[in-house]
Amino acid sequence: MFDKPSHDQLFNVRIDHEINSSQHLFGRYSQEWNFLSYNGCGGTSVANCYDGLIPRRSVVVGHTWTVSPTIVNEARFQYAYSAYLLGPAGEPVWTDIGNYAPERLAQMQLALNFPSFSYGFGYASDGVEKRYEGKDDGPY
Repeated sequence: MFDKPSHDQLFNVRIDHEINSSQHLFGRYSQEWNFLSYNGCGGTSVANCYDGLIPRRSVVVGHTWTVSPTIVNEARFQYAYSAYLLGPAGEPVWTDIGNYAPERLAQMQLALNFPSFSYGFGYASDGVEKRYEGKDDGPY
């Protein structure tokens, strides 16, 4: 039996501002932190047993302009970041994606799973994703 501490924390903040009666501005920041320990461990199998950090955050800014009672323009921009960071169970999770030390690379190996036998641990699923999006709807 493994002690499997984990946590999931979420933080959101939004600010709205009325520039004037026809223009509104908003900004939002969201962040989530996940930590999972000893995932895949237990029972008769320890294949792919890992600890993981999964940080996510995003920033959104938007502007709405009511040009007339029948014409509205809305523009938004978003930046989003997400990472999937894995490491051996019970060890510090490496967060330096793309610049792994030889010790870290030595821990990445092929994982083989058969119905009655498992071998190896694979941590090669680490990755970072960054997205940028802009949108301007209008004026309509």
